[in-house]
Amino acid sequence: LDPVLFNGVNLMADLASEFTLVSPSPSIKTDIEDFFETIDGQNLVDLTMRNSLIFGAGWIEKIFNINKTSLVSLEGIDSKRMDYQKDNYGNVLLDPKTGKPVGYMFRILSGEASLPEEIQKKIVSVGNVTGIKVEKENIAQFPRTKIAEGFYPVGIVEPLYKLSLE
Repeated sequence: LDPVLFNGVNLMADLASEFTLVSPSPSIKTDIEDFFETIDGQNLVDLTMRNSLIFGAGWIEKIFNINKTSLVSLEGIDSKRMDYQKDNYGNVLLDPKTGKPVGYMFRILSGEASLPEEIQKKIVSVGNVTGIKVEKENIAQFPRTKIAEGFYPVGIVEPLYKLSLE
């Protein structure tokens, strides 16, 4: 199953990564294409698609200028390290008005004690997750498939792996 799964993920990611940007404004299209080239957007799309297929969701950090008035870059995030902000019981924290998660956590692994002090000051432990709180405005999540009304999307690897064990 491994070679079939590996090639299947590669094929699906490659197909999903091929797209054409369409805009009614040639200048906006040019600006987006220039930005996309500056941030190595093709690799970002490829990484996001692969993470979505394997882990259920691709995650991208939106990086703004110092005044938070302009988007200056996009960075892919390791999907295994992202989670929702949770309460002390491990429940996803929801905005009471919208019913959507209030934000995310970037997991910090136990072996990362040598992080710079400015980052260590931001680390919190809540709901069995140790990490850095990230506001939802700074993250773009690209879920592949969500089951019912759950928060956690499903990739293709885990179901296929479980099937192969039967």
